[in-house]
Amino acid sequence: MDTRVKGSITYLFVGQWQHLLLLAAMVPGFLHLAWPALAEKQLWGVSGPELVYTFLAVVIGHQVLGWLVFRLQLCFGLFSRLFGERDLAVWGALFFPLFFLRPILTILLGMADPGSLPGPRWLHVSVGLLLLVPVAYTLWSVH
Repeated sequence: MDTRVKGSITYLFVGQWQHLLLLAAMVPGFLHLAWPALAEKQLWGVSGPELVYTFLAVVIGHQVLGWLVFRLQLCFGLFSRLFGERDLAVWGALFFPLFFLRPILTILLGMADPGSLPGPRWLHVSVGLLLLVPVAYTLWSVH
């Protein structure tokens, strides 16, 4: 059964203005908050600014990859045509490394600026562990 959306290439961009608007608002906000805290910091020889830009590149790259591959598959069945039965394996090889890098880089950013979050450490760790629940559910639901 062919489940592709029969449309023009313009469908690739439907609704993407919202994502661009969020990106235009969130990246400057993130830099405004992160830069003063991390400009002079480093972690294991990697400067704070390098961590910040790496984080942004991974997060934005992951979102763009997800959008592009999903829409190209939906519209044109591109991954299925290129990779046949291995399409999901190839997609996973592209998607999951970036998926796992996101929380790792988030933790590294926090480690580069210890003590910046007010409150007891046990609370920070508890909230972090609690936030792993939706991550675990997401991983479970897509396998």
